[in-house]
Amino acid sequence: MKKQNSFWLAIIVAFLTTLIPRVMGYTEYYIIRSDAVGVDKWFGTYYIKDGRNDDVLKVGGWGDGYFSLVKMPVHFNVPGRKVIRSATLNLQSFGSLRPTSMKKYLVLNSWSETSTTDHWDLSVSLQGSIPAPPVQGNYGIPITSEFFGWITGANANNGIMLVPENIDNRFNYFLSSENSRGHARPSITVAYEKVPDLKIPLPGDYYWRCNVGAGGSSTHMGANYYAIDFSYRHIDPDNPTVIINNKTDIPILAAAAGVVIETGNNENNGNYVIIDHDKDRKFITGYQTVYLHMKNGTIQVSEGDTVSAGRWLGIMGTTGDSTGVHLHFQVYFEHRGSYLSDGDNQSLNFIRLGGRPITDYVPGSFYQSENDHWSF
Repeated sequence: MKKQNSFWLAIIVAFLTTLIPRVMGYTEYYIIRSDAVGVDKWFGTYYIKDGRNDDVLKVGGWGDGYFSLVKMPVHFNVPGRKVIRSATLNLQSFGSLRPTSMKKYLVLNSWSETSTTDHWDLSVSLQGSIPAPPVQGNYGIPITSEFFGWITGANANNGIMLVPENIDNRFNYFLSSENSRGHARPSITVAYEKVPDLKIPLPGDYYWRCNVGAGGSSTHMGANYYAIDFSYRHIDPDNPTVIINNKTDIPILAAAAGVVIETGNNENNGNYVIIDHDKDRKFITGYQTVYLHMKNGTIQVSEGDTVSAGRWLGIMGTTGDSTGVHLHFQVYFEHRGSYLSDGDNQSLNFIRLGGRPITDYVPGSFYQSENDHWSF
């Protein structure tokens, strides 16, 4: 086999760094299971030259080295936008009485379960060492960079090669995709986080004026950096040359589906609603949206309510620390905006509001809402 230094790993890791926030939100899991007949086999450097395609994967040796090749299908059928946190190849160890640590290689060219020769001319790239498996039980191999390369098309999915680091009568035994126990066949667990696609939280079709953008005032800095003030001033697309200034009872709508985790009133926020957009109903994980300064007596939701995008939350007002009727709309990740300097939260830079980054809203410009259309 040919060992090559692949530059793809560095590229993939760098790309992942730009997409994956520095802290985790609410993690969900997606399982990819191998069919009864998958793509895996084992072979040796001397005694087993033709490769063995049976219900066992073997890694180890006694003088001779036994290697295993594992290729899994790669798909990620989760709707919407999401961030991949990690991917793990799961193998079921059994009877590995003297297990060995292994080297993991990315396989760079194609091979077949049925071929007796193609595995002798493989090009591979070393991905590092992995510890020995348990004697019995599940063994997880981290394959985040490999999976990301496969699913994005940066690398062809030719699987991985497992090579023993010791050939002193140590052996790892895993169940292959040919074994009859479906739950114990190789599988991939993908940990991911859904990223909500937010809609402008005002009635759809109309164009709404941005008064203050992200970082545009003292109340839009630091932990509150990712905030936009929307005016009651709007434009009807049927009469685009006229700015409507005489309607101030504007419905405020949920920007995305979620759960109301707080409503209330205080001297700074006035009447407000906070929605959590993952499943745990906590400030400390995932994304939240915040709606401030609502008109007295108009909040239409209660803490614990499950809401869909477009749900009427209340009426735009000027309660709290407000100098005029407007909506202060804000997005948090783990109940905060920036970390150390304004705009440095990659989790929030990844968010899209009305199809554009929340930092792209320009004061004085009008933006069309794709939220539900309400008459008012």
